[in-house]
Amino acid sequence: MKPALACLMLLLLACGTRTPPAETQPPPVSFQRDIRPILDASCLSCHSTARPGGSYSVETYPDLFAPGKDSVPNLVPGQPESSLLYLYVKDGNHPAGAGLDSNRVQLLRRWIGAGACNE
Repeated sequence: MKPALACLMLLLLACGTRTPPAETQPPPVSFQRDIRPILDASCLSCHSTARPGGSYSVETYPDLFAPGKDSVPNLVPGQPESSLLYLYVKDGNHPAGAGLDSNRVQLLRRWIGAGACNE
């Protein structure tokens, strides 16, 4: 067998027996990198410290945990379906939710579900 043909066969054999790469998980959601910009762009104009719509501000991280006028908690770490912050935007029924695409809504969901950490 010619050396070039032997090399080609070895190369094809090596490539054909590779194990496919494992599925990669999406990177963890970062409050500062991913969530803060969403809140600033979509929520802050109506929910600031100076103008807390519904008695709720999203201006600072601690503000997110403060109670508003509703009886349902605004943010429950690890429980997006119990957090008004998520519930108001998930179906687009809240003004801010109407402007959020599904990727941003899912980022909020993942962040809350992962514990809503300030990272």
